[in-house]
Amino acid sequence: LANTIRVDTSVTPDGDLHVTGGSIVMENDATFAGQMDTGAGHSLNLTDGNYLFDSEQTTPIAGDGEVFVVTPGATANVHDSVDMTGGSWQVIDGVLNLHPGVTFPEPTTVFVRGGSMFVVDGAEFVTIPHTEQSGGLVQVDGHFASSADYKMTEGTLDAVQEMTCVDAQHLGGVMTGAGTITCDGQFDWTDGPWSGTGSTTLTGTLNMLSGAEKQITDRAATVTNMNWADGDVSLVKGAQDVVFTLVPGGVSSI
Repeated sequence: LANTIRVDTSVTPDGDLHVTGGSIVMENDATFAGQMDTGAGHSLNLTDGNYLFDSEQTTPIAGDGEVFVVTPGATANVHDSVDMTGGSWQVIDGVLNLHPGVTFPEPTTVFVRGGSMFVVDGAEFVTIPHTEQSGGLVQVDGHFASSADYKMTEGTLDAVQEMTCVDAQHLGGVMTGAGTITCDGQFDWTDGPWSGTGSTTLTGTLNMLSGAEKQITDRAATVTNMNWADGDVSLVKGAQDVVFTLVPGGVSSI
């Protein structure tokens, strides 16, 4: 494919699709029964419709390409494991719904730049190696596991139920929710508030960086090791008291 092919509701191809040049644009509830294979620098664009990716319909194999959700009218629902050897999903201005059993293998990255990504209610252990959020909403109504790192610069992360990660960078935006956020490795906190009536548990090391004021409202925080390099922290009571606990036996540098 050297140019762009547009697939709309009047076309439902059956078989395997290999994109080695140009791009494919799925429009208006178009479906594809088979595998999609995009090469380096090429993409699958979802626009103006609802799209289903599962083991019985479409399993996108991104190769070194990218899969995009690009418009306010586009909604992608992903079920089962996604067999990707590289590439990324990018939520630009649409909705990405992740259902029970979704697994993205290394080295996949999901970029949330706008729009919304929902880990739907009841979805257990939706796994993404790398997530970068620079806007929009990530709402976790199930259990979302970031098996490598989560980087946040803007937007809102709403942990309604449970989110776990290895390493995290909170450089901006809001981390909130009534559920739990657990991080086992390095958690770098540069800017952006924590809020919500849930809890944050850091069993690795909390690194408080930069001179920006950091604020915790309502949320309970339990920290095993802490490196307080710079900045002030405000504990604000809203709907409930803030409880900040340093685990006995941990190492803290202030």
